[in-house]
Amino acid sequence: MNLCVRFLFVFLVSGGILSAAGHGVARQADAGSEAREPFRAIDSAAARDLTVKLLASRSVHARAKSAADKALTLAPLVEIARQRQEQMLDLVDLDPAEVLRVALPAGTRERLPAEVRPYVEDTADEEGEIEVLHVDHVDAADDHYLHFLNTPRGRYSLHFAGAVPDIATGAVVSVRGVRLGGAIVVAGRPEAMSAKALAVVPNTKGPQSTLAILVNFSNAPSQPYSVAYAQNVLFGTTSAFDHEVSYQQTTLTGAVAGWFTIAATSTSCDFAAIATQAKAAAAAAGYVLSSYSRLVYVFPSNTCGWWGLGTVGGNPSQAWIHTKYGFSVKVVGHELGHNLGLFHSHSLDCGWASVAATGCSASEYGDLFDLMGSNSGGHYNAFQKE
Repeated sequence: MNLCVRFLFVFLVSGGILSAAGHGVARQADAGSEAREPFRAIDSAAARDLTVKLLASRSVHARAKSAADKALTLAPLVEIARQRQEQMLDLVDLDPAEVLRVALPAGTRERLPAEVRPYVEDTADEEGEIEVLHVDHVDAADDHYLHFLNTPRGRYSLHFAGAVPDIATGAVVSVRGVRLGGAIVVAGRPEAMSAKALAVVPNTKGPQSTLAILVNFSNAPSQPYSVAYAQNVLFGTTSAFDHEVSYQQTTLTGAVAGWFTIAATSTSCDFAAIATQAKAAAAAAGYVLSSYSRLVYVFPSNTCGWWGLGTVGGNPSQAWIHTKYGFSVKVVGHELGHNLGLFHSHSLDCGWASVAATGCSASEYGDLFDLMGSNSGGHYNAFQKE
């Protein structure tokens, strides 16, 4: 009995403590839609050096007396601001905390010439609905989360200088930080991001109305799977998996639309464009999108380096699956698991210690028996089921 209790405790820790605490980081530099590949190294000191140069150049411009001297000193000031902007946009992705360290105070920004201000950051104070997506790679080291904030003024990518919050798609939040173009760096302070309303009810029980949209590309109109095969994977094996792990409470129902050839090409990994064009094609074919709470976009292999992408929660939820690594319950069930609101099932290895506060190593996919872990196809663990 003691052994059974200890075994259960290990897997509760695997799915609970770590999966609630370590969800990865958002690695997208702007509010665009391409899920980034493993990112490159960058010299963070360059932004600091350019900030010093910008302030020095501003002083030179401010001391200029004549209109001719003003014009002469403005051009290098604008060029430094432009170079600094490029460095800052890279840092948004790679080192958000450094962005906050070198960001110009509001008073300093206001004293810059009007020609320079479009190239520098400003203060962000926005409220909207958050969208969280997970990008699953074959190599787990490349996995990451993407966070977006949808507001009446536009869509912003979010990047966190501190801990990434435990939050799912659909929550209404207010965000404060530094904005660069379509990106917002959220300050590390807890009060910098607060939830106004929690995400919508998960809606994870009962028949899940699902529409799979099969699309191919204008330059590569292949059809790697038949409609019948896709129907069997979704409404056969994956639905049977959900039915079993939910203790007969959850199934998948719906339809498979397509194949449709969309304007996007296989040379791009713009997942938002794929979704937009897929939905337009399905609607034109007579499918009523509002009738479905879960949308799955299936497409042939393209430049995307990941094997699946899915929103964490959401109504409707969305999942993107390309066929390079197969269209099966292991892939579809995993992405739809994210759609149900699940993060990954981790493990904590403390060596020979039964209880340890330090010296343990965490693994993102470390639960070897869980579809949300090592992807072996096993049941969700106890925490995930709850």
